[in-house]
Amino acid sequence: MGALTPIGLGLLALAVPIVALYMLRMRRREQVVSSTLLWEQAIRDVRANAPWQRLQPNLLLFLQLLALAALVAALARPFWLGATPLGANLVAVVDVSGSMNATDVEPSRIERAKGEVRKLIDSLPANGQMTIITAGTGAEVLQAATGDRAALRQATERLRARTGTTNFTEALALAAPAAERLPDTTVVIISDGGFTPPSSTDIRATVRFVRVGERSENLGITAAATRRTASGAELFVRVQNFGAVERKTLLSVYDGATLIEARALTVPAGGESGSTIGLPAAVGILRAAIDAPDDLALDNTAWVRSGGNKGRVLLTSAGPNTFLERGLALQPNVVVERAQGGASAPVGGGDYDLYIFDGVAPPQDLRGPILLINPPRDNGLIAVTGTIERPAITGQLRDDPTLKGVDLSRVQIAEAVAVERPEWARALADSGGRPLLLAGETGGRRVAVLTFALGRSDLPLTLAYPILLANLVGWLAPDAGSGLPETVRPGEVVSLAARSGVDGVTITDPTGRERRFAPARGVVLFPNTDTPGPYTVREFVGAREIKRSVLTINLLSVDESNIAPQSPQIGGTAAGAVTGEASRSRNELWRPFLLAALFILAIEWWIFYRGGARSLGLFARDLWQSRPRPSRGRARKRPA
Repeated sequence: MGALTPIGLGLLALAVPIVALYMLRMRRREQVVSSTLLWEQAIRDVRANAPWQRLQPNLLLFLQLLALAALVAALARPFWLGATPLGANLVAVVDVSGSMNATDVEPSRIERAKGEVRKLIDSLPANGQMTIITAGTGAEVLQAATGDRAALRQATERLRARTGTTNFTEALALAAPAAERLPDTTVVIISDGGFTPPSSTDIRATVRFVRVGERSENLGITAAATRRTASGAELFVRVQNFGAVERKTLLSVYDGATLIEARALTVPAGGESGSTIGLPAAVGILRAAIDAPDDLALDNTAWVRSGGNKGRVLLTSAGPNTFLERGLALQPNVVVERAQGGASAPVGGGDYDLYIFDGVAPPQDLRGPILLINPPRDNGLIAVTGTIERPAITGQLRDDPTLKGVDLSRVQIAEAVAVERPEWARALADSGGRPLLLAGETGGRRVAVLTFALGRSDLPLTLAYPILLANLVGWLAPDAGSGLPETVRPGEVVSLAARSGVDGVTITDPTGRERRFAPARGVVLFPNTDTPGPYTVREFVGAREIKRSVLTINLLSVDESNIAPQSPQIGGTAAGAVTGEASRSRNELWRPFLLAALFILAIEWWIFYRGGARSLGLFARDLWQSRPRPSRGRARKRPA
């Protein structure tokens, strides 16, 4: 037992003036009278109103002193130390990822986690505070530090399991400052342990772990993708079994509502089974589903865009070109394939959205957009007349879409090919009238020509290089892919690159809800990806739709499909269970004292203003005076 502000006990000195006020009476003028027979009552008043007299019992005085004592006790903030398995303050980090939808415990893991949070709220000391943080694809402070149990319970009811993965690194980064803000804080992680734990944390507090979940019986799709082949397209699906027994399931692939193929799979315990399915020539959005009654239904279905979301680019060069390959790898909407050999090498099977030739002449019968770099003689597109030593870029068409956001004025070039500008091409950049970068349309296709080798300039080392390459690819093959990633996991923010001139993007989710966005600097950030399935993306110029593509949201996570309860290693150390060694928590008692003081003052007010003061006071005085008093003299012995 102790007091946080013992100096408040000094206010007990206020009892002295209160008692003095009851002993002090007004002084009256003395008057001589002939007889006191008729003045008995006056004599009593004189005796009672003498300046100072012996203190008489008074109920109001007793109540006022009692109220003062209760108020002083409240100001001193008394407390008692109690034992608790956690600290005086708590930070609860609750896993809300896809695996928390599992139903191996009734009614689900997330409901069991909410029950654990309620237990923490009930065990919170009177002076303690609690913070609730959710850990999903991102982290969120659901309830800031507070001791209000009602607010904490309301926040607990808002907990919902989502459909994405778990990012505990971000969640623990939020928990660290919350734990340091208050002394004696314990961080409690409530999860099934199905996440990749961070290797290090900045938490300077005790970390406890509450595990939810009982078993790992789950069969899920963990990979699904399409690819183009020389004979067409095919779909690959991988199904994994995280249970302890062998499972049989039926894999069905649909194009919309049409069943393309169904295959029976046998998946060994703790193993996987893959299946490759050939696709018809024209298919839309594919849906792969397994018939698996298990504890997690979230990973039993996956959606895939046929042919993928990326355009195909074929790169043919006389030798390795690291700068060009790295620059193309940064383009989000294309996948690059490399042709081996020189000018006589075959282009390869299948149609490509863009052909790039570096120091190599393209075939004469090639159809499709071409980017020609460092053109050789007899390339079939542009006439080469010689070489130019150290050309300086003196002019460029800054208004051209291929040079949007590009400044080539400081690019240094060691050597370039001297060419004649054909009628079909425009010079995007030149050196004293001699073209260095050209673009135009010929033979029903778009062509761009860069007259110098990248390795013979410092262009790849400038900020203009990736922008120029993206502009060229976008202009040469505007329909090469949708610019969307192959697939996105639920909860992730998608960055959509809108085409030039687009002023509106509409996205329709699988439930049919439509959202419209205005691109900011050509980019749309789309965060509403919680529902797995296909999302339709439409781009508009005014009221005219100019492009439509599909974005697919899938879980496809081994960590989330593996619902086996685990004990994580936080920062390289195992987090202790909540039943660990007890610590001492401080429980304050000032609220009961304050309520008692208010109650006593209310009684004192009622007695004084409702007329009961005089009768109760006289009754107490008479009771005091009628008490038996001991004799002041010696007791005499009674004769025998």
